[in-house]
Amino acid sequence: MIPDPYTQSIMQKALEAHMTSSLCLSVLIGCPASPTLLPENPCLIINAESIDRKELIAQESFCAHYRELSADDVVLLNQTVISELDHQIVEWHSFSDRRFNGPSQLSEFSEQYPNLRLVESRKIEGITLSTVLVDQKSLSDPLSTFELILREGDPLVVLQSAKEWLARCTRITLRGLVTSSKSREAAEAFLGASGFCKSSVDSCVWTPELEVSSLHLSLIRCGLLALFNADVYRELYPQTQEMTDVELIDHWLSQPDFRDVSKIMKDATQRNPTPLAELTDQDPALQLLQNIFPFDFYRSQRTDLSQIPNRELINHYWTHGQYEGIDLSESNVKNVLGKDQSLQVNRLNTRIHELEHLLSCANAQISAMQKLIVSSRDSGATNEQY
Repeated sequence: MIPDPYTQSIMQKALEAHMTSSLCLSVLIGCPASPTLLPENPCLIINAESIDRKELIAQESFCAHYRELSADDVVLLNQTVISELDHQIVEWHSFSDRRFNGPSQLSEFSEQYPNLRLVESRKIEGITLSTVLVDQKSLSDPLSTFELILREGDPLVVLQSAKEWLARCTRITLRGLVTSSKSREAAEAFLGASGFCKSSVDSCVWTPELEVSSLHLSLIRCGLLALFNADVYRELYPQTQEMTDVELIDHWLSQPDFRDVSKIMKDATQRNPTPLAELTDQDPALQLLQNIFPFDFYRSQRTDLSQIPNRELINHYWTHGQYEGIDLSESNVKNVLGKDQSLQVNRLNTRIHELEHLLSCANAQISAMQKLIVSSRDSGATNEQY
């Protein structure tokens, strides 16, 4: 059953309210003209112009609107623009209307906004949003979230430079940003492809299509613990020696390059595999090995091991058998078993011939005994007549 528009609106508002309640940080690309437009939670402002932080928070409108916010809750990154790559030089244009400020040329707006004037052009060293977020202590917890508010620059560049961090973004707002229709369409297409959908309540807001519940997070963490190689991770990061396995998971996921780290762990595990004797019975690798190991064949090659359990037989082959020249390859096992079967057939044929010969001898003896009995009876009857 499809809910009516009113119900959909209520559901959307409830989802956005839940996301806002668990928010750790608001990230603004471009400072709003009025402090009253700032979010009511801790925020990071990335601005191409230079803004005096003390003057910002000292404004009467700020103090009246954010009574519970402290000065430490507002972080400013001045003369900073978001770029596709770190240290990339960006040509930044400032216009008579600051909503247009960014890398776009005046020619892109002149037809639709003929009164718009270019005030200044300068080069600024850019940084990726991913790099900026790495340094935020409030996002060090892998379960922490943030919202993104775009007020200047190229929205597509900002979104793409966030990389894996978009997975922890609960809300993206494009309000107050004026850009070319082509640029906005590209940004909205990217959001759609990244799992975000436009809010039915506010067309400037995009939220994730799927919310991960606390139950799902718990199951995901249990799955990660089962697959995560804590010993290898501690070797890669000696400073984590005293951490629990759960804390190691958090430490790993808090790194934006966690995928690269997982590849390093995988390579290290392949170079230094876990000893077979240390694998638990529930280990998938051991279970697979137990399903394909030729136990009967190995026992036929080592009759002195015929009574030991399967698990110990695997351990014996791993520590001794493979170095004793016992070939457990599929081709060799089939070859040996094929020869054994032929040999057994020949032995059975020989035994059958022996049994047939014994049966023939037995039949001859029975026939001779029968003749003897008949002969004895005839001889006895003749004697009685005399």
